[in-house]
Amino acid sequence: MILNKDAIILGLAIGVFGGLARWYVDIKSGAQFKMLYFLADMTISAVVGLLAFWVSHEMGQLESVSACVAGFAGNLGSRIFDIAQKIINDKVESGGLK
Repeated sequence: MILNKDAIILGLAIGVFGGLARWYVDIKSGAQFKMLYFLADMTISAVVGLLAFWVSHEMGQLESVSACVAGFAGNLGSRIFDIAQKIINDKVESGGLK
């Protein structure tokens, strides 16, 4: 099923709000603000939030439930890349990935 324009905007916006919540926590914990990283995080959060919204909506969930899923996914979106990068760096440094 194709999402209508309003659903796409909702999924993107809620994904960005999830990313903003994560960014706010990072800044409060002492992380330095860098505009390029901020824009990349918001873009990733928006796309992941939209995809999560779409999948949830396709599974027959209400738009309100799909919006909650999009917010959680947006919050975790760029964090997943950070976790994957740390795992790969740890494996490369220990010689486990060649």
